[in-house]
Amino acid sequence: MTNQSTGATTWAPRPLPTVAIAIAAATAAVFPVFLTGALTVQLRHALHLSTADIGLGVTAFFGSSALCSVSSGRAAERAGSWAIMELATVIALASMAGIGLLVHHLWSLLVLLVVGGAGNGMMQPATNLLLSEVVHSSRQGLAFGIKQAGIPAATLLSGLAVPALALTAGWQAAYLAGAGYVAGVLVILHQHRRQDTVRSAPGSAGQPARRQRRAAPAPIDLRPLILLAAGMAAAVAASNAMGSFVVPSTVDHGVAPGSAGLLAALGSAVGFSVRTGAGWRADFGGRIGVRAAEHHLAVLVVMIAIGAGGYLALASGRPFLLVPGVVLGFGAGWGYNGLFNLAVVRAYAHAPGRATGITQVGTYIGGMTGPLCFGVLVDHVGYQAGWLLCTALAVVAVATFVVSRCSLRRHLTDTSPGAP
Repeated sequence: MTNQSTGATTWAPRPLPTVAIAIAAATAAVFPVFLTGALTVQLRHALHLSTADIGLGVTAFFGSSALCSVSSGRAAERAGSWAIMELATVIALASMAGIGLLVHHLWSLLVLLVVGGAGNGMMQPATNLLLSEVVHSSRQGLAFGIKQAGIPAATLLSGLAVPALALTAGWQAAYLAGAGYVAGVLVILHQHRRQDTVRSAPGSAGQPARRQRRAAPAPIDLRPLILLAAGMAAAVAASNAMGSFVVPSTVDHGVAPGSAGLLAALGSAVGFSVRTGAGWRADFGGRIGVRAAEHHLAVLVVMIAIGAGGYLALASGRPFLLVPGVVLGFGAGWGYNGLFNLAVVRAYAHAPGRATGITQVGTYIGGMTGPLCFGVLVDHVGYQAGWLLCTALAVVAVATFVVSRCSLRRHLTDTSPGAP
């Protein structure tokens, strides 16, 4: 585009390619942990691990993410989204390649998952900030839905990697192939970061107003964010346990590993579609600010409640309920993340990076505790107990989000233009 006052040519990211890059980057960041979950059967055999050991690895990943999340939200608002996303992708690449080349026992796997978790903790607030800046508010629901679809996309790719690579070339080949994907994302991000650096240089005609906004960050009300983070902790504890253990649980029911991987891929495809569709639907209605956030949270509560039905179906142990359980669990029980981030951004439009950085801590705490507790229950009781735990966590999440909606209404003043 051309600056009419100066005649200079400026550069601004286009929304559609930016959303595509955001989903690719989000997928790269979570790839290490979900590939580890999908390869549980192979890793247990090759490295002599228990199910609880795999749960510990998932916990290490999300614990590292939680430690990096809040500071990364602030860093993204100061240094720029592209720079933080590129750094996070470099870390994800190191994690994936390191696991494929260097892991021979549990402790080396844990260390490299901690590395990958740090990259994921940096990536999510940065991509949320990027979309809030680039995409018009009337299309942010779709944008956040597509971006959050990167997580089931990672699970889909991980599920496909089982029959395509792990059962033929070995589990290391699956990680190295994933590293190749992450490297491709890194190249794309590097090109966009260079363009962003040029346009934001001192005296650049294309310098956006958001650079000035970062100089004086406005304060944010933490009380609603803490409740929202608590609700996400419970919801994600259930959904991440499902994403990490649906393949070995299905194998335990007598399904072949390759077919179990394909079932996980089916569930991930459903989750991808639901996240995108729910985000697209959220753009209708004309709601803004806190009013929009309250509405999105109401829809989110219904979705998590339906997902609890999927967990119950998996807990039943009946073979004919495996497919419905996976579809409901991945679709409704894991399809709410885009709506959640959209609700936070709408309520905290003046500080989306910092706000989502705080709520992501709840996401990572759930990602830590859910798979670990699930794995321990499986080792001592069985898969049925693990799926019942997921059901109970979903019920807790529903109750917490109901309280969160009231907190938003009570503590936040809606300052959006045209708000009542």
